[in-house]
Amino acid sequence: MDPKKSKKIKIASISVLIAAAIILGTLSLLFSLGVIGNKNTVYSYGSTDISTEVYCYLASYYKMRFISQNKQEYGAVDTPEFWASVCEEEDGKTFGEILREGVDDYVKRIAVSAELYDINSGGISSVDKQEIENAVNDILKYRADGSKSTFNEMTEKYGFDFRAFQEATVLMYKSGYLKNVLYGYEGSSLYYLSELCDEYYNAEFARVLIVFIRTDTKVVTDEDGNSVTVPMTDEDVAKAEALVEEIASHADDDTVSEEYIRYCIEEYDESGGTGEYYFSIYNTAAYQYYTEVSEGAVTAALEMEPGELRVEDGKYGKHIVYKLPLTAQGYKNLDNEYFFEDFYKDAADYFTEKTVSEQLVNVTADTENLSKIDPMLLPAQSEFVAYL
Repeated sequence: MDPKKSKKIKIASISVLIAAAIILGTLSLLFSLGVIGNKNTVYSYGSTDISTEVYCYLASYYKMRFISQNKQEYGAVDTPEFWASVCEEEDGKTFGEILREGVDDYVKRIAVSAELYDINSGGISSVDKQEIENAVNDILKYRADGSKSTFNEMTEKYGFDFRAFQEATVLMYKSGYLKNVLYGYEGSSLYYLSELCDEYYNAEFARVLIVFIRTDTKVVTDEDGNSVTVPMTDEDVAKAEALVEEIASHADDDTVSEEYIRYCIEEYDESGGTGEYYFSIYNTAAYQYYTEVSEGAVTAALEMEPGELRVEDGKYGKHIVYKLPLTAQGYKNLDNEYFFEDFYKDAADYFTEKTVSEQLVNVTADTENLSKIDPMLLPAQSEFVAYL
């Protein structure tokens, strides 16, 4: 779910009383369906199997993250009413449907990532095995006083036991460290793989010029000779907006060019920078900073074609965005260092995600076992997570 989309939710006409009754009977339902206490497989990829109990563990953890990440934007809570509500931004699906799809995708990605980890690494090292064991035992100690039977009693309502917790932790470890296996720590192996770097750069980056014109405040010199910031008058704002319209008008008569926009940056830009930017959704530095200033400008940069111009509003004024073609291997230019400080790390994320996504179609599912588990009926949890 895109957190940037506007909030449009309505409540579907589903009997929340029935759903509430089902949730109250979750534990007995899981026992009756054979979810607790068996090793039935729901997903398989290669030699990696996801059992019903491991699925329940991953689902309860994913559900906690889903609620946390969507609480502010969509008012996410673990109630029948919320899961029955419709998210119009997602083709009218209920949040319960979105949750189920998200859980299934997440679990399949875990399975693929774990298998690819084993294939490309030869398995977990003895040192890392000990680290995982220590992390698991820490949870056992602090959550259940070191007692597996106590742990199992505490986690019955979630549909998993200590053994499933151990298995899931190993799978999550493999998934989390797959990119290191494939591309080195923080993508260090990609330093020597220019062809892949070029592919990522050309696919994910946009290069733009931005002329920033203030419409909120201006700097003036007071009677003591000091520079102070004061609100712009209506006349000031009108002049600024007229300038923006004049610059933008060149796009209408096809007289806009890189040379003209660079001239405007030199003459009119009030950002204090060079006016040239590289944006990518993976670029946390420039992307996040400028999104705070003008989300529309960043969106335009990523959507437009070279030679296109748009005017976008921002917190402090207008942003005239003109898209340029990418320069060859711009990520290697030291003058662009700010925009590419996490380039190799982000590229590793990009290619790992791509590799895993391409293999999802090869994951096999036991639809009968899968149909017995409803993530909406599993409580969300984060207290039984071994962070590694």
